[in-house]
Amino acid sequence: MKKLMFALPAVLLLTACGDYSLQEVEALRADKAARAFAVSAGTTSIGCSGQDSNSDNYVTCTIKDGAGQLIEITCSYSSAEAGCKLKKS
Repeated sequence: MKKLMFALPAVLLLTACGDYSLQEVEALRADKAARAFAVSAGTTSIGCSGQDSNSDNYVTCTIKDGAGQLIEITCSYSSAEAGCKLKKS
């Protein structure tokens, strides 16, 4: 039991650090949100990163406007949240 008590905090610490790679269903959810955002903005969805670098349930996605300029947005991959927003600089 003592080994478990010492190992558990180390495991939790390691899982809390670093980028989180999305599961397939989460990646599809973010891509779908990016496509919907792009359509509503009159732009084209390019794709999403698939990595949550700060554990906020959002990933960086890219859209392209009519002039060809790439714009970064963040899209939720969580089933509890939905949608995208312009990425803060």
